[in-house]
Amino acid sequence: INFDSNGIMSAGITHVLGSNQIFVANTGIYTVMFSVTADNTNQFGLTINGNSVAESVYGVQNFVPDGPATIVQNTGFAILPLTAGDFITVRNHSSSPGAVNLITLVGGIQPNVNASVIITRIV
Repeated sequence: INFDSNGIMSAGITHVLGSNQIFVANTGIYTVMFSVTADNTNQFGLTINGNSVAESVYGVQNFVPDGPATIVQNTGFAILPLTAGDFITVRNHSSSPGAVNLITLVGGIQPNVNASVIITRIV
């Protein structure tokens, strides 16, 4: 996911707008949480330096029996040991069954956040 905006950024975590990479400047243990609003069954997860983190892959299904597909919210988290210089991404896992579009108009007429990530250093 390429993030087009940044919230409050703390020292030690950097992100260039429009990029999918979030850099960590300090070695430590981090909690990383993500949320994605999409239009299709999917699995999203975290990567560290491009390598998938198996324990961070979360899935959702949008199938409603005898009804239309629905919009789904996929939320996941992991506690990760990170080293200075590592970068994290939130990625549509390769096992998602089809194209996944992030949805920006849910529940009203105002554009909403369709993907977010929170990174907190524990130690």
